[in-house]
Amino acid sequence: VFFLRSFLGHIFIFLLWYNSNSFVVSVEDIAEQIEKYQLMEASKNLIDLEQKIIRDPLLQDKTEDLETLYKKLKSSVFQVIKDSITEKNGDLLGEAVNVIVEQEKEDAKYVSGNDPLNGLRPKQWKTKWERYVSLSVAERIGNLSDVSANVSTSSTSSSSSTSSSLSQSFITVGKTFKKDLIHVVTHLKEHYPEDFDVCNTYAKHYHRFLVSQMDFAAKFQLGDEDNYYLLCWIHNYYPNMILKNPTLAGHIDDFYLNNLLSPDVIRQLEVNYVLHEIDSVRRYMNKSLDVEVDRWRSEKEPEILGDCYHSELHIDVIQIYNGRIKKAQEIKKEMVEKISCLLPHEIKEFFKRYNSNLEEFLEKNKTHPYYREIVITHLNCCFHFREFIERKDTKFDAAMQQQISSIILQCEDLLYAALFLELFVELKAQFRKMSQSSSLFSHQAMQDIIKIVQITVSGYKMLCSSSYKDMIGRIHKHLVKEYLIRLLKRKVSYKTSLQLQAIAHQIRENANLINDFCHAH
Repeated sequence: VFFLRSFLGHIFIFLLWYNSNSFVVSVEDIAEQIEKYQLMEASKNLIDLEQKIIRDPLLQDKTEDLETLYKKLKSSVFQVIKDSITEKNGDLLGEAVNVIVEQEKEDAKYVSGNDPLNGLRPKQWKTKWERYVSLSVAERIGNLSDVSANVSTSSTSSSSSTSSSLSQSFITVGKTFKKDLIHVVTHLKEHYPEDFDVCNTYAKHYHRFLVSQMDFAAKFQLGDEDNYYLLCWIHNYYPNMILKNPTLAGHIDDFYLNNLLSPDVIRQLEVNYVLHEIDSVRRYMNKSLDVEVDRWRSEKEPEILGDCYHSELHIDVIQIYNGRIKKAQEIKKEMVEKISCLLPHEIKEFFKRYNSNLEEFLEKNKTHPYYREIVITHLNCCFHFREFIERKDTKFDAAMQQQISSIILQCEDLLYAALFLELFVELKAQFRKMSQSSSLFSHQAMQDIIKIVQITVSGYKMLCSSSYKDMIGRIHKHLVKEYLIRLLKRKVSYKTSLQLQAIAHQIRENANLINDFCHAH
């Protein structure tokens, strides 16, 4: 009996020793697994070791080793998480995510009370996962051009700059943002359980970064281009070109992403933008007109484009208008409506100044070597202006369109009056001469008048086709008017119907002569 008791005691001691030392793998093996990124195996073995330590008081001295190994595992797992934003190692990422899931399950056992008291739990690796996502985003963006570092430089730069350091920084951030979110959707999402909500989580942290940078930038006195670019980002680029990118559609819920800036700040940016745009339209149109006036003074022949005298003035003004509408479209539809309501007033004021400058030039420069050529040039220019104003897509309301068209007509009247001055003086003399003799009804006398007109209009060939037709129409009207005035002033008395018929025939022949000439042109 003694021998049996002694034998059983030795067996019991052996079993205690065996249980305390027969781990699935050794501490060294687990460390090696972590170093080789066999993360899931290492995690399972650590969980086994953790359970043995909890249940066996004799293994408490292994707690320190366990904690050290968990730290190494955590470091490796979350390094994979951080690197995954730029890498495509799906298998390794899948292991890292599975480790987090397994650790969360162990936490759940502890929290639910189904496990003995465990001072190592909860580890909350899923919470840490989101923190590391945030760190990876910050690190990723931090490697780019720092937006905040460029704000002060940008705010002191020229407002005419089209590509400030601030806007370039946001362009870089935007491209990276979109690229990274597409990477999350196409390469990371499949390795995560749904409850991680991985796409929205990454989007949320990128969004927070943008909010902080936008808020920082908005506190400075921004240049006009930067002000415009921030509005483009807020209303268009970010919500439409990034969050609603086809690849991201259905993966990111932008409902939970708050505004990049507060409504009050956005409203002030919009006010600043509108004020700048209206001011710049005024300045650029006036500058274009000043350049044109300087060209008149330089006594140079106007440019020729095709077969017509040409000025860049109408092109400049139309491009300035269209450019502002296009810029507003880059922000949002409502901004187009705001700008469209204000621009017509500036266009109207420009035409008033244009009319005033034309009037002054025509009055004071009759001996200019290219007087007639400049007149023809701006008749062509007025035609293009009128065509622009009457277009449906200019969005001018009917009243404003009528007012501007009226000013353009005044300009044309001034120009035609200058163009026809010598001709109409000569025609007046010819019609007076006709009325003072018996040749009032003479076909030959009217032919002589038509010849004078023919010679004169041959010098107007540099008018564009539409302006040329308008010019002929005005001459037609003048000829008819002058002839009728002379007819009505002439007192005639004929006794027979044959005489009256002869006069009527001569008048009709002269009228046909005028009509045929004008329609031939």
